[in-house]
Amino acid sequence: MFSRLDVINYTVTVSGLMISLLGIIQTYMSRYMQRRTRSFFFTFFYTLSAYSAVSILEIVSYAMSGGPWAMIARVALFLESMFSSLLMVMLTAFLLYYSGEQNWRKAFTYRLAFGLWLIYFALLVYTQFSKDIYYYDEMNQYHRGPLYPLLLFPPAIIMLVNTVTLWKRRGKLTKRQQHAFAAYLLIPLAAMLVQMVYYGVYVIILASAVSALIMFLYIQADQENLFERQKQENERLKADILVAQIQPHFLFNALTVIRYLCSTDPKKAEEALDDLSAFLRHNVDSLSETGPVPFETELAHVRHFLKLQKLRFEDDLEVSFDLECTDFNLPSLTLQPLVENAVSYGLKRPDGSPGIITIRTRRFADRVEVSVEDNGPGFDMNVPIGKDGRSHIGIRNVQDRLRLSLGARLTIRSSPGEGTVATIILPQ
Repeated sequence: MFSRLDVINYTVTVSGLMISLLGIIQTYMSRYMQRRTRSFFFTFFYTLSAYSAVSILEIVSYAMSGGPWAMIARVALFLESMFSSLLMVMLTAFLLYYSGEQNWRKAFTYRLAFGLWLIYFALLVYTQFSKDIYYYDEMNQYHRGPLYPLLLFPPAIIMLVNTVTLWKRRGKLTKRQQHAFAAYLLIPLAAMLVQMVYYGVYVIILASAVSALIMFLYIQADQENLFERQKQENERLKADILVAQIQPHFLFNALTVIRYLCSTDPKKAEEALDDLSAFLRHNVDSLSETGPVPFETELAHVRHFLKLQKLRFEDDLEVSFDLECTDFNLPSLTLQPLVENAVSYGLKRPDGSPGIITIRTRRFADRVEVSVEDNGPGFDMNVPIGKDGRSHIGIRNVQDRLRLSLGARLTIRSSPGEGTVATIILPQ
């Protein structure tokens, strides 16, 4: 039969389960959370829900006696202990990642925490075949063995590792992030102290769920703030690119060519005016874009630009397209600056042969790559930026916008006499 303590524990544990499920719903509904952060919280709240669920099962089975309930109680307690300890290691990984440790699996701190967890797991397995740590008697009553303190040692060290890691890496975290991780460290610790005084009360489950939700809300607020800052920065960078593109010399050259064509080839002049109009319209329309656009939209913009450049350079410029895929998105005004850079520097061939601009797309399992290649003179990548005679402002701008918009990146590969390849890498 259920005792008064069983009812209290059941109520507290069900409350913890409800809060964990609320955390899953909140994570699902969060609009601006980064992909890895969302994945962490999904995994964290699912583990916390499993922890609460098996705790409920453990309470129910503990109140029963005889039959299969003794085995159910043992399995439930084993799973409860395993899930609760997993949360600590997951926190270690998330703390390292958020403080700038991209390859956190290889970090000493994570390996230490995971090693301690393996020791804890081995002790849990051992206790299923021994009475040294804890056991259930014939009446399905739980008892601690003489080596029970040994079981507490690995989780306590993991908590200490997390606390020290938070303190040492606090300078790499925002205030909200510091508060988020501190909440999950301090609230369960306080609950453990309460549970030591009031033995048998499962307050730590509720404390874990509450602190996890607090951690989520802090991180969510921080990510929303980051999203707004990135959005503002993205708009500024986009405006900078627009200003850089509509330069007087570009308009002057285009209009000069069109003026000449008006008398020599009116039909071609009309087509050139259409290209110039479409090019300028896309630039203006891009200011109202709030997210990535289809690649084909950017490609159309580049085609208008290249048609105008082809009129100017004639046989000195050749363009080819090698498009394996086009069904993906990228930030607006990121492809054309690379093509313009290739035209500006890729046509300066010492032998006077035509400059060839090649635009390629390739799809891989985890990414899409868009490359702009020229067969120009190239440059020495070991020469410090700003001292190689090339303008890098537009390239930096594109790099920043790719990073802010999609977590994408831009790579440049070049060497003297071998041309240049600029590649946009879009994670899928």
